[in-house]
Amino acid sequence: MKNLMKAAAVALLAVGLVTPVFAEAAPQKIKAISGTVGGVWFVGQGAMGKALTSAFPNLEYNLVAGGSVGNPIRIDKKDGDISITQKTNSIAAQVPSDPYKKKLNNVRSLGIIGDSTPLSIVVRDDFPIYTLDDLAQKKLAVRLATGPNGTTSQSFGKWTLEAYGITLQDIQSWGGRIFTNNYDDVSNMVKDGQIDMFFFVGPGEAGWIRDAAIGVKLRFIPIPAEKAAILKEKYGLAPDVHPASKYGGELSGGKDVPTVGDTSEFIVRADMSEQDVYDILKACFDGWDDVVLAYPVWKTFTKETAWQNPGFPLHPGAERFYKEFGGMK
Repeated sequence: MKNLMKAAAVALLAVGLVTPVFAEAAPQKIKAISGTVGGVWFVGQGAMGKALTSAFPNLEYNLVAGGSVGNPIRIDKKDGDISITQKTNSIAAQVPSDPYKKKLNNVRSLGIIGDSTPLSIVVRDDFPIYTLDDLAQKKLAVRLATGPNGTTSQSFGKWTLEAYGITLQDIQSWGGRIFTNNYDDVSNMVKDGQIDMFFFVGPGEAGWIRDAAIGVKLRFIPIPAEKAAILKEKYGLAPDVHPASKYGGELSGGKDVPTVGDTSEFIVRADMSEQDVYDILKACFDGWDDVVLAYPVWKTFTKETAWQNPGFPLHPGAERFYKEFGGMK
């Protein structure tokens, strides 16, 4: 991958500020792999692309859909340059452990975002369970939307069911159905009475859940401390909480609801040049205020903290940047 500074130099040729050393260089390209189209990661990485193309006018930034579990695999296979995943995935991909079958060697970290991405387990209020123990005991034919295949929503949800001794196959054997539709579909299916329960992992409040709750009363299902401890020990998930005020208190009954969650991590190919990664981070942080305007949750991504305890090892270019600007020793 050609140095990003070359792209900036090409842009300056026209005004004579640099000599034409890179005049024959091909246009710089970055393929960024995100989450589902229209999802919060897609919005955030779109704004991130704008920050990069503002810094490097000749940069071609191509944003494509992906999923948290599959994104590290695609980066490892060189199907993209920059991506995003959950820290739990980053750790599992190096063991390897579920959901990865082999260790991913060509992936490095740009930094930990530091956002809170809790698991939401949501049911229609007329579905007669209040805990997952209720589901396990009653063996109800639940119509469950796990989130699209390859997403953290699906993984975290399956892990949590497992902590209660439930598998997706069990649910199907009870007469239930499993849906892996995109979130907009899930919202409509909830409103149409086709889905009883769904999983979602993401920061803040999701617009599609707000939409699903219009005219349909929904409730959070709690994950108590003893189950959170199991999930932390086995998968690295951390105890988290849905605040009482989330979604205006409509899903929480006006009380804090315990759950589990994680944080997100920007990742890159390990074989990307040190200078390119350094340039990417510098351009991102120079324009990060605009990214936060588009997606406020990412205000937690700071050069002073992003280098601390990453899931994948930091890329050498990232280490250089954080040592110069973020206080990394």
